[in-house]
Amino acid sequence: MDRRAARGHRDRRRDGRRPPERHRRRARLLANALDSAAGPDRNADTGFDVRLHDEPLTSLRPDVTVYRADTLDITPARPEHVLLVVEVVPPGPQATGRPHRHGRAGIPFFWRVEQAATGAPLVHTYVLDPAAGRYRDGEIFTGVVKVSAPFPAKIDLHRIRPGAVVSGERGSYWARLSRRPRAIMDG
Repeated sequence: MDRRAARGHRDRRRDGRRPPERHRRRARLLANALDSAAGPDRNADTGFDVRLHDEPLTSLRPDVTVYRADTLDITPARPEHVLLVVEVVPPGPQATGRPHRHGRAGIPFFWRVEQAATGAPLVHTYVLDPAAGRYRDGEIFTGVVKVSAPFPAKIDLHRIRPGAVVSGERGSYWARLSRRPRAIMDG
């Protein structure tokens, strides 16, 4: 995967295909929600490379990466810059994500987002045990994610359903938000 990533195939699955549009959209909507909740010192983005190790060369591109804002121009990002990685997994028995790689690299939080039978997202959270270099199970959320770490966040999961329209709105709030450029703060 790393050699393919170096050759520009970073937005591809192991089998060479791009994730479906629904997958990419869910990741982008979740990144928008996390970016809004994370505050000015952190960014949340999709399509963001994280270099886990130099020897052997190991890089990953999580679906969503939350990282320190002051490291925006460091490419690829290093694990010490990253607070949270999120993997959006397709429905089915293979829906496991790969938190062990992120844990060994020292990334403190990992979320796995699955699609529940109702079509709504289901979020599994994991917290790193630094002594073991492994994640321990955190909470599982349906409906609303409400966490205090790595930063306070309350995310309505019904708003990250691709194509979802919240009652009384003209179009999805997150979809409208994602089409607007992020405000640049002087400062």
